[in-house]
Amino acid sequence: MQKTLNILLPVLNEQYRLESGVRTLRAFMIEHNIPCILTIIDNGSTDHTQEIALSLADSGGGAMDYHDFDKSKSRNDGIKVDSSNEAQHLTNLAQDSRISKDAALCDEKTVQNRSFFSRAKSTSQVKSPIAIEYLRLNQKGVGLALQAGIDHNNSRKYKSAFIGYMDIDLSTNLCHLLEVYESLCAGSAVVVGSRLLQDSKVIGRSLKREIISRSLNAIIKATLHTSFSDAMCGFKFYQADIATLLRQKCSDDPSWFYCAQMLIQAQALGIEIEEIPVQWEDDSLGSKVQITNLARIYLKEIYRLRTLRQAILAHKHSKLPQNNAVK
Repeated sequence: MQKTLNILLPVLNEQYRLESGVRTLRAFMIEHNIPCILTIIDNGSTDHTQEIALSLADSGGGAMDYHDFDKSKSRNDGIKVDSSNEAQHLTNLAQDSRISKDAALCDEKTVQNRSFFSRAKSTSQVKSPIAIEYLRLNQKGVGLALQAGIDHNNSRKYKSAFIGYMDIDLSTNLCHLLEVYESLCAGSAVVVGSRLLQDSKVIGRSLKREIISRSLNAIIKATLHTSFSDAMCGFKFYQADIATLLRQKCSDDPSWFYCAQMLIQAQALGIEIEEIPVQWEDDSLGSKVQITNLARIYLKEIYRLRTLRQAILAHKHSKLPQNNAVK
């Protein structure tokens, strides 16, 4: 049975980037024969984002529209939804398998020795199914979008084996999805992209954003003794059961920091985090992240999570093999 990757795409007023981003991502997954559900999660857009997303969802097998996500809902309950169209979602094959030139240009080093995918493509003549979904929330916040996405996956009759999120501007080179999927299939619990490793490549980023990003990551490492290098990169993926466990452990923070909190909680639990260097290119339309406000939130939440420091240190100093299983 194929293991489906559920990619969450949080968006807010993305009418200019949404269609091209989804179509490019969809074509890439078809090209590389990876079974996938693309879930557009709208945090209350007021432009034409909803209209475009519904059109894309219709072309991909079905649309789902959520309002009033209840933050008080138990993290063990999830969101109850109608999954009667799930079979249609997973059997609907995209008609257009063309892929943009940029997405197709995978760095040779990224895919060398990746025989897993060459074997898959040579042994199967049937392209893996791609579904496109749309979820709408009435509140802003990437953290809220991730919580809703994880809950929604858990509500499926046949939930995706893997789940994660990436930015709709596709700043991270899509070829890294090949690494992510192979690692998850091989059993990795958490696979995240980093712009700060030796082999990472960052293009077009302003000096101000680079300094603030590096500073916040350094504060997280120094304060909490984490091992991962880049808590802020919008490219993080999990075994679905691991994501559910972290969802239960994390606070209901609606902000961007929720993404970092999941990694911090994972390390406190002794869950191994696999980092991969990524090629990352700043979008020409510019990021919508308000970096000053984000920095304030990060500093506040880092202080709040300082109690996890001892657990992280204990796992780092332990000589016992780490166990990633969810019990």
